[in-house]
Amino acid sequence: MSKKLFIFVLGSVVGAAVAGYYVKKKYEQISREEIESVKETFSKKKDISNDDVEECDDYEPIEIDDNSNHTTRKPSITAYYSLLKQKQYSTIKKDNPVELPYVISPDDFGDFDEYEKISLTYYADKVLADDNDEMIDDVDDVVGTKSLTTFGQYEEDAVYVRNDRLKCDYEILKDHRLYSSVVNGTYHEVDE
Repeated sequence: MSKKLFIFVLGSVVGAAVAGYYVKKKYEQISREEIESVKETFSKKKDISNDDVEECDDYEPIEIDDNSNHTTRKPSITAYYSLLKQKQYSTIKKDNPVELPYVISPDDFGDFDEYEKISLTYYADKVLADDNDEMIDDVDDVVGTKSLTTFGQYEEDAVYVRNDRLKCDYEILKDHRLYSSVVNGTYHEVDE
């Protein structure tokens, strides 16, 4: 009986060691492939050249501490940010929750079940409001101010915007009345 128990235990130990060896090799291979993928992705990223930075007008003076009392200029952080935006560089991935809002087609509206579908109204006096006629304070954060210039891209009086950070799809409907007149109950329409 003890011989059978010994053989069973020995077989279990050898089996566990062999399985552990193969599992370790498998995950090392997966890890190597992931690292190579990341290296490949970052090697494809474009660098911002100094020539691009020189195009910026927003510079701030900096002191160089090399005992020569030499002062030079470098672009401010806002200049770098503007340049990144202008060149359309982004370190944000589509699945990143800090993704900026972007215009989508009407067919894409409501594609994600986990995203809330919200209807907003854009009035003639350039006020964006929710369905209770409450003004949206931070338009850029919610739908992006650029999206409000895209009426007519898909539909004449509607724009559809996705905000991945807020997990919302927005339907923005154009209203030719003034927000102030709607709130006051006078309903004056504005010709464009």
